[in-house]
Amino acid sequence: MSFRNVDPAPPSAAGAIAAICAHAGGPLDEGTLEGDVVRCPWHGSRFEVATGRRRRGPTVYDQPTYEVRPAEAGGYEARRVS
Repeated sequence: MSFRNVDPAPPSAAGAIAAICAHAGGPLDEGTLEGDVVRCPWHGSRFEVATGRRRRGPTVYDQPTYEVRPAEAGGYEARRVS
């Protein structure tokens, strides 16, 4: 997953998009962040980090998104929301 913080304070909740590109399985976590958009290093698909929506192909799919919260036992837990 690639994380985005929704609040400048220490997060009680954050969001994330899948780190594997929906187009061809490229490593989005190794992509380039251009403002609020991440660019896949394999084929150049671009996705909004906050929503997972595709901004540019070749992908025809949006990225899955997750809600991330601190876990009671420590660390974080993620729940898919789209």
